[in-house]
Amino acid sequence: MILLGSTLGAVWIVLRGPVALFGVLVAAVMVLGFGWVLISSMMPAAPADRRCPQCGMEDGLRPAHEDTTRGIRCRSCGFTDETASAWMIAEEDGPLQEVVLRERKDRRNARTERAQTEDEQR
Repeated sequence: MILLGSTLGAVWIVLRGPVALFGVLVAAVMVLGFGWVLISSMMPAAPADRRCPQCGMEDGLRPAHEDTTRGIRCRSCGFTDETASAWMIAEEDGPLQEVVLRERKDRRNARTERAQTEDEQR
């Protein structure tokens, strides 16, 4: 829809001349942009889908590990997916600051160790 509108606006500028319509089109783009941000910030996010894909339990999924935001586990059937993101589920369960800081520290330490190993191999 936006692409069609911008195409029609460009055709309108080409046919009518850029002086009179340029300001109107810039104003319309600004209003649409600010409107989008306003509407997006006022609408609540959708809750995390906790339905288990295997057994279908409505409130079954939990983060697989309490110390990370990766991996989900069903408390009913034991289904696990270590690659799935548990970010929204973990976010609903409580604050994530400690988990995020720990993951960031672990990634930084892994990069440092990898760089040290590469330097030693040279």
